[in-house]
Amino acid sequence: MPGPKNANDAKKWVREAIENAQYMPSVHFRQRCRERGVTMNDIDAVFSRPRRVEPYATMPKNGGTCWRFFGLNVDGDQEIAVGIEAFEDGDGHRSVILCTVLPPKEIP
Repeated sequence: MPGPKNANDAKKWVREAIENAQYMPSVHFRQRCRERGVTMNDIDAVFSRPRRVEPYATMPKNGGTCWRFFGLNVDGDQEIAVGIEAFEDGDGHRSVILCTVLPPKEIP
């Protein structure tokens, strides 16, 4: 199975991957977090209560599907978008690569 086929499956896939520590932040993701002042607590908040999940038009590198999660940071004053790829690893475990973080947008 290459990856989740719809937004609801993507949400479930990410929740399971986070709970089971089956996720990997990419070097690019870590760089963008530092540059944009986004913490892993903010990322956890986005994944815990996403406002929107949509397909992400990036070519998957691991045979999965790519998604963009939108949600509020831990303080609730910025919207953050996180780009991920969800896929099954060689052992059939659901995994997620945290690919990028877009610039946060202030909530008025």
